[in-house]
Amino acid sequence: MAAESVAIVGGGLVGSLAAVLLAQKGYSVKVFERRPDLRLAEQVDGNRSINLALSVRGISALKLAGLDDEILATTIPMHARMIHPKDPSKEAMAQPYGVYGEAINSVDRKLLNKKLLDRAQEIEDVELYFEHPLVSLNPEAGELTVLDK
Repeated sequence: MAAESVAIVGGGLVGSLAAVLLAQKGYSVKVFERRPDLRLAEQVDGNRSINLALSVRGISALKLAGLDDEILATTIPMHARMIHPKDPSKEAMAQPYGVYGEAINSVDRKLLNKKLLDRAQEIEDVELYFEHPLVSLNPEAGELTVLDK
């Protein structure tokens, strides 16, 4: 029996992670991304370069994808956030993320997306299509149209 198929529009962090997790559940997955493959391009329009704060929930999702150790090895722990008062005469204050030294992790967004895309591409039932923007969607009929540039 053929696997049920799923189409994902967007190959960013959520789309690539969803592709991995759905394929692990037995779905045949096609990912359609409007941008070029960010793993090949030096700079991709619309790709934020800002780091991402990775918390326990994100780490749990990466663990399901089998990438937690690899990604955590690249992170920088952040133990507090800075609170900047509106009044410039007052000092900024550090607000710890926990009382026992807990931290969230700063991770390079582009590196994380590349690793998720690499992981998705390793899975036989995942197909990645770049430069395929969504043209129309009919969720009731389970149909979408993408432009193949």
